[in-house]
Amino acid sequence: MANPKKDEPIFVEPPFDKKGYLKYERERAKAIIFVFLIGLVVGILSAFLKYTVSGILASFC
Repeated sequence: MANPKKDEPIFVEPPFDKKGYLKYERERAKAIIFVFLIGLVVGILSAFLKYTVSGILASFC
């Protein structure tokens, strides 16, 4: 195992890129909102079809 020199730090933390971080978080937020909206549309469509189809089937009986 190599021993680090006394002058060199073991870990050098990279600089924080605030602009890149905010861009990444914005894209994540868009994706979360998009998935939520898809779930909302699917839920509304499912309820609509459930009551429409059950009404149609009830009229035949």
